Amino acid sequence: MGVYCLSGRKDRGKKTVVGVHWATHTGCGSVQDEEDAIDDEEVLLRRIPTRPDFMNPAAGSRPSRMAFRPREDDQTGLSVFRERYISAVDLCRNSEGKRFYVARFLARDIRAVGMDVRPRRNGPKPGHAEIISLTFENRKDDKSETWQIFMARELEMDVVGPHP
Repeated sequence: MGVYCLSGRKDRGKKTVVGVHWATHTGCGSVQDEEDAIDDEEVLLRRIPTRPDFMNPAAGSRPSRMAFRPREDDQTGLSVFRERYISAVDLCRNSEGKRFYVARFLARDIRAVGMDVRPRRNGPKPGHAEIISLTFENRKDDKSETWQIFMARELEMDVVGPHP
């Protein structure tokens, strides 16, 4: 059994619905709470550009480590999204017509190697979170590079797409 859940955000005390998704859980509520803890069994999504240096299907079904390397706007953590609030297709929707792959993985697998993930509202899409162990500042550190390689080569994941 499932339910339709409304995803949204609060702006100046007003609730704004920004999406609807089908879910098998019953407790997501009508508005994402930034304090809503991320469960170990929760599915996380990472949007991956279709550029060959990020994901090259001809070379295999896994993204490269570049897909998990923090960019300049990842100051407080590597951006991911929570599937309980946004689907892979909705995550990829954009006004530029760009296409993206989406990596799907569990929070527990990130935590099992010493990384942490926390909810952090950012932008118009619901369900934003960050892997706070990976930041733009530490992206070249040995430990950070080891985690990027782990995510690219060993993290259990599904990759879907590309989606517009």
